[in-house]
Amino acid sequence: RLLIGSIVFAATLAAGAVAQPTAAPAQETHMTVVGGHLFGAGNTVRTTDGATDDAFLAGSRVFAAGTYQDDLFAAGRAVTVAGDVQRDVFGAGGTVEIERTVGDDASLAGGTVTVREGARIAGDAFLAGSTVEVFGAIGGDLWVAGTTVTVAGTINGNVTVRADTFTLSASARINGSLTYAARQSANISTAATVSGGIRAEEPD
Repeated sequence: RLLIGSIVFAATLAAGAVAQPTAAPAQETHMTVVGGHLFGAGNTVRTTDGATDDAFLAGSRVFAAGTYQDDLFAAGRAVTVAGDVQRDVFGAGGTVEIERTVGDDASLAGGTVTVREGARIAGDAFLAGSTVEVFGAIGGDLWVAGTTVTVAGTINGNVTVRADTFTLSASARINGSLTYAARQSANISTAATVSGGIRAEEPD
């Protein structure tokens, strides 16, 4: 069971830690490939070539384009996954955005976590943040813990939400069930489609 207090606190604390400004000079970006694994670190980490194995990227700003044939691990003040990842994505930061395709699961935590319109996570999605927005498609189940949560995309499996404020938009299509607990308010559009029924629970 998702515990909104502990998960969101941890995610926001982690995001705040990477988002703090520093007076230190800008770091040089270091990129290296070892046995197909890509390692990148620095102030701004930008790669458009992808990787043939796992990729590990960390910096103030991380921009990952290209094709990643295995897992992608990314952390920074601002993380954008603009490429195609054939397996899992693990992301943490002040802002974390998925713009294209994830071939399996996505586990994301940040101040703001967004699955953009046109993006697709083929497996399950585990999302935690102060603000969480899902405009794209999820092929499996969706689990969300956040302060403000919006679901506006297409989810093939079940959806579980723990939030202060939860919005299910008119464009949302859920082929499974929706279970939610909202501490303050829940805005459920009557135009949204939920095939497996809706269940409201008491907040933790």
